[in-house]
Amino acid sequence: MSLQVELEQLLEVAGRFGTVPMLLTVDDDGRARASAVSVSWDGVHAMVRAGRRSMHNAGARSLVSLLWPAPAGERFALLVDGEVVATRPDETPGDSGGGGSEGGGRSGGKEGGGVVVVRATSAILHVVTRGSRPKRRPAGNQTEK
Repeated sequence: MSLQVELEQLLEVAGRFGTVPMLLTVDDDGRARASAVSVSWDGVHAMVRAGRRSMHNAGARSLVSLLWPAPAGERFALLVDGEVVATRPDETPGDSGGGGSEGGGRSGGKEGGGVVVVRATSAILHVVTRGSRPKRRPAGNQTEK
């Protein structure tokens, strides 16, 4: 089950999540990639601090998503679909100019990172099923306690 989030309320809804958001992109080989990021908002534009690979993926394929996992004990995760409108690489030592400071925060510790500007196109609160699962012992743990 999902509940639509009006884009005008997205900033407020996202602000209530205490979890680390994930940027979902697609690699050159077609595999999905999820990376922990930090996000600040400018209206319906998300200013996403991302690393080198996520920056590359977002520049090459403009359809991305943001996922805020459900906080512990909560029923809903937040999924935001969007379109990349710009990528702003961080300055590297020796670069000149005034870029690379948007979005605040740090580059995530990854050389070649920067800010991915994402225009939100839709958002939902998705119910996360937290049913009971049978407990399994991790591989290699063969002793009963």
